[in-house]
Amino acid sequence: MKKTHIYRQTHTRAQGFTLIELVVVIIILGILAVVAAPKMLNLQDDANIASVQGTAGAFKAGVNLARAVYLVKDGDGEAEDLPVFIGTQNNNPAYPYEKPGHLDFNKYGWPVQNYMYEDTTIVQLDNAADCVSLWHTLFANEEPTVSEAGQDEVTDYIAHYTRQTGSTEASQECRYDLRREPKLSISYNAITGQVSTDTDLSS
Repeated sequence: MKKTHIYRQTHTRAQGFTLIELVVVIIILGILAVVAAPKMLNLQDDANIASVQGTAGAFKAGVNLARAVYLVKDGDGEAEDLPVFIGTQNNNPAYPYEKPGHLDFNKYGWPVQNYMYEDTTIVQLDNAADCVSLWHTLFANEEPTVSEAGQDEVTDYIAHYTRQTGSTEASQECRYDLRREPKLSISYNAITGQVSTDTDLSS
């Protein structure tokens, strides 16, 4: 008896996306991009705001500690060259007029500057150099860094003295702008001791 062989032809279907499937995927990716992209962009803003708030908190803690030392060691009117953070700071060659760990206090009892020479007039915060020297002492010349506007030194913050108009008395206020986002800033009022932040990026 003759054997017959039956050959079955198998058809393999090519695997892949249809045009409709590709269009659906593209639409989904587009929706994700529209929803997620703004959130990703806001992450940098959120990080900058958190950085400024954290720095302001550290600045305020330093101011309060200096105030406490002042109240214990002096506590009445102006005080010059008061040792506050002794043993924790080194000389900064770029600022030879600063005495490591020492601070001057105004008549309100708040720290205003680090100036190693005797002040022949009123001890007060009245220029950007005072703002820089105060920052250096509170942060022990470490990061975050600060400089005056117009200096070649590239630092994290730029210090400004806030001038008060219409008054004979100095405003005694500093503003520290975040260099990478100048709309974010820290303010210090040496009359009240208040430290505040401006984190409104729309202003």
